[in-house]
Amino acid sequence: MTADEILNKIADLPPAPIAASKLLSLLKNPTVDSIDEVVETLEYDPALTARLLRACNSAFMAGHASVDSVDQAVLRLGYYEILRVVLALTVGGVLSKGLPGYGVDSYELWSHSITAALASQKLMETSRGLDATPSVAFTAGLLHDIGKVVLNHLTLPEVENIRVMIHTNGASLLEAETAVLGVNHAEIGACLLKRWKLSGAIVEAVARHHTPPVDKGPQLAGVVHLANGCAHFVGSSYGWESFAIRIRPEIMETLNLKPEDIERTMIFIHSESNRIKQFMSIV
Repeated sequence: MTADEILNKIADLPPAPIAASKLLSLLKNPTVDSIDEVVETLEYDPALTARLLRACNSAFMAGHASVDSVDQAVLRLGYYEILRVVLALTVGGVLSKGLPGYGVDSYELWSHSITAALASQKLMETSRGLDATPSVAFTAGLLHDIGKVVLNHLTLPEVENIRVMIHTNGASLLEAETAVLGVNHAEIGACLLKRWKLSGAIVEAVARHHTPPVDKGPQLAGVVHLANGCAHFVGSSYGWESFAIRIRPEIMETLNLKPEDIERTMIFIHSESNRIKQFMSIV
């Protein structure tokens, strides 16, 4: 099967996060100097507005003064911080569900995704020679495993074969999925994000987050690859992936990163663990 064939078989695909997609479009231009469209986009969704204000006034955003409206939130936190919060809130409902097909309990994938997003953002700020913003890196890290949500909808007998390949043969999750299905969760996730009309950079990063190129210079896929590994290594691991994570050490050199950069990233996301739990309680 191809990624498109699998997506076409599923009636209730995760919907595109409309507000987040609109914000991504608005914020592609870093010279945006008006908050009107941003505020209008958020206020169009009262439920999202309520959760956004709750998030802004929670311990997750500790250090900021209380905010009582969307325009205050945008002014005080900035466009890009608001974008990251809105993205996390809008996909949280999808990522927080359990994935029985992968042996993943409720909120485990959500916790891992937030952790990987923060690690991607941190590594993006540290890496050298990569033309992308921390917000784009955050988005790619947040959505890197969205394909697992899609595959979980399938009731395939092959799922057991994937599990056996991992536990008995020592295959990575990607190797097992590809061998059994002909496609893997990274490719399926990228196909879904393409349908959501997210940027090519994010789609490519999700598609290659397990197999980042090492001969094309710094790539966003390499950032997400390392961020995913950092998230697993600090304990944000789950399901079969706990036994099947593979890290390509040469990616550090490709991204011009040093071992101490990875260590600082893991220390950072470990220190953020309580804030991540606080944020998860808002979704």
